[in-house]
Parts: sequence; C-alpha cells; structure tokens
Amino acid sequence: MAADRQGHTLIDEKLAARAGIFSAVMFTIILVGQSMMHPEYSQVSELIGALGSYSNGWIQVVSTAVTGAAMFVFALGLCMTPLKGFGSRAGPVLLAVAAVGVILSGLFPSQRISSDYAITPGHAAGAMIAFLVQPAGLILCSLAFFRSAVFRKAALKVLSAGLVTAALSITLILYAVPEDGSLHAYQGLIQRLIVLLWLMAVICISGRLLDVSRRSAVPA
Repeated sequence: MAADRQGHTLIDEKLAARAGIFSAVMFTIILVGQSMMHPEYSQVSELIGALGSYSNGWIQVVSTAVTGAAMFVFALGLCMTPLKGFGSRAGPVLLAVAAVGVILSGLFPSQRISSDYAITPGHAAGAMIAFLVQPAGLILCSLAFFRSAVFRKAALKVLSAGLVTAALSITLILYAVPEDGSLHAYQGLIQRLIVLLWLMAVICISGRLLDVSRRSAVPA
C-alpha cells in the first residue's frame, strides 16, 4: 500500500473514484468530438485508434494516454480498499495492467499511409494488453465485490461487463481486426461496445468507491 509518512494512503478512495469518472467522461467526450470532426471516418468499420492518424489526431493520442493514466490511478486506489478474498488484489492489479496497455496504445498511435492507416506494433501490443487483460480484471474484482457489503451492489454489473467484454474482445481479435475476418466491416462497432461496457463498469465501481470514502469520513 502506498502511504505517506503519517500513514495515510496516497491514493484514497475519493481520488481513485474521481480518476475513474474523469477517464470515462473525458475519453467519451473527446472520442465523440473527434468522430464528428471527421465525417469521412466510419465509427462502424474503423477502430478508435485510427482517429490518431487523421488531422488533429494528436488530440485522440493525448486523450488515450491520459485516460490510461487516470485508469491506472483508479486501479491503484481500488487495490488499496479493504476488499478481501479471491480477486481482491489480483483484479485491481490486472486493471492497472490494462491501463498500462491503454497508455501504450496512446503513445504509439496508428500512422496514416496515403488514404489508409497502419497499426504500429506498439499500438497493437498496447491494445492487445488492454482488451485481453481488462475483462479478467473486471471478473476477478466482481468476485471480491460479492463478499463486500459496500461493493456488492456493483458485483453483478461488473461481472456481466467482464464476461461480455471477454467474449467481444476475443471476437474482435479473431474475427474483426484481420482484414479477411468475417466481421472486419464491424470492427469499430465491436470495439466501441467493449469500451462502452468497460467505462460503464469503471463508473459503477467509482460510485462504490465514493460510498466507501463517505463512510470512512463519518466519525465513529
């Protein structure tokens, strides 16, 4: 547990919750705004990372990296909560790893080549880490949530998000991203569904973290 010299956690529940909500809201707003700025961009057939190769793509690049950093803070704060049992530490740690993947995908954006774009190795590696590790993190966290009176309300929602994003991530990687994949024309749509469920789970958990923070602030 990261703590200062007075024994207080450096990343408390309130900071973690704010980081989680910030990451979800900021990424969504910028993604929608960037998509609207480029009418030639297809939200159904093109991946989110492709926006980094369009004009003003640096906005999406910075947004992705900052989102990953905020999610990392969120995951560390979740790791410091008094959750117990299977998944109580492994879940948040995996979410932190997924956040690192998001940061990497932002730092190594796709490159524009003529009228098309190419996914760089760094971007591909970061995206693979994020989309494959994140579902496992959510599932493990949900198992710990079922044992917590405070987090129990979020358990089923987070578990459902983890299971669905796991199935969608495998589908995306195997059948949508490959150019000859049967679902290639819908890769952008599938990725957006994954991101939507992921961010909704983050906001749901953040709400529980704020509840923990409020309870801890009430004098005994």
